[in-house]
Amino acid sequence: MPTLKPGTIIPTPKEDAAIQRGIDADPDNPEWTEEDFAKARPARDVLPPALYAALTANALHLPPR
Repeated sequence: MPTLKPGTIIPTPKEDAAIQRGIDADPDNPEWTEEDFAKARPARDVLPPALYAALTANALHLPPR
């Protein structure tokens, strides 16, 4: 297990179970299946080039190309 930062709070098993129930109950954001991962494509392959350039430039704090 990686070294945790000082002050890191780890949920108890009961808290973790409650968090997981919340995740499982969210129909708008289901966990990905192996099939979902297999069908996934990189953003650069599906977004318009100008949008991808603007989004990645913003992430790097650079002006779009």
